[in-house]
Amino acid sequence: MSLMLKNVTKQYPEFNMALSFFVEPGKLLTLLGPSGCGKTTTLHLIAGFISPDSGDIRIGSESIAARMPHERNIGVVFQDYALFPNLNVFGNIAFGLRMHGWERGKIKRRVAELLELVRLSGFESRSVTNLSGGEQQRIALARALAPRPRLLLLDEPLSALDAKLRKELRSEIRRIQQEVRLTTVYVTHDQEEALALSDNIAVMNRGRIEQTGSPYDIYNEPQTLFVAGFVGMSNKIHGKIAGTTKSGAVEYVFEVLTPEGKFTVHSRKKHAPGSDATIVFRPEKCTLDQNGGSANSISGKITAFEYIGENMIVGVQTKHGEYTAKLSPLDGRSSFNQAGASVRIFIPREHIKLLPADPRSAE
Repeated sequence: MSLMLKNVTKQYPEFNMALSFFVEPGKLLTLLGPSGCGKTTTLHLIAGFISPDSGDIRIGSESIAARMPHERNIGVVFQDYALFPNLNVFGNIAFGLRMHGWERGKIKRRVAELLELVRLSGFESRSVTNLSGGEQQRIALARALAPRPRLLLLDEPLSALDAKLRKELRSEIRRIQQEVRLTTVYVTHDQEEALALSDNIAVMNRGRIEQTGSPYDIYNEPQTLFVAGFVGMSNKIHGKIAGTTKSGAVEYVFEVLTPEGKFTVHSRKKHAPGSDATIVFRPEKCTLDQNGGSANSISGKITAFEYIGENMIVGVQTKHGEYTAKLSPLDGRSSFNQAGASVRIFIPREHIKLLPADPRSAE
């Protein structure tokens, strides 16, 4: 079933939440953002733990905004799993089924089916307190799925695990979600996790959604400076629009004057000449060159060099700021690993994103 939040508001002293988004049936939407931006509050609004000040929440065609949590038929996996320590694995998974009045035989079959789904068959009689963190996470997921909910909510379910186990279990969560084809809202502050798991990502900032899109679009086509800065590494250069040329039906070519020089940039959005703007580029989309000058480039000196296995991270200090390039290991064997070496960062025009200095100034 689909999920829709339409003009949902909630006022807090820190900020006012205003949310509208849609999740297609069977898809996984991740709410991504920094701590305190309202991700978990959004989950609580959907689950019914918090009531909105205004707006509507719908599962399919049914409005659930006025329903109590237990009337919404939503499965929830909490950050700390919230397993019952006095019950074994079977008892934890079966808890919701007993509350819904399922017959004993059906409960037994459903628990066995879910343990097979989460790849823990034979764990029925084990104490949950003796399970590893990853096993506890799987049991919490099985318990949430047991009553066949219409919607699944996961609140940072991997945050308590180490990095290696997080990668393993995020793949398991994705496998299970796709297998059961259950509409899911997933909360995380981990951008890599969001990019790996999601059908779509909603990037949140201070109670509002800055951008919603596929993982590819969120990373490669950021619409605001916040998204560009929060999702992945990015370099920013502030400047002013010097001129505009029409190219095609919906594309514009801009000249942007910055302290680093003139940049030629393509954009599908119109910006007024003379207006403030920021160009953004990813460290892996640029190259380093020690020969002469060229358009769309920055001159400076290497200040830092880090080898991180599959990449080399190079810091370049210019007169107006420091920028970062991410190179392949082959490039790292050159003089680019020498502090003080003079270089130019070249950014291909197609990899430069033009954003207004203030997102609200875009037409």
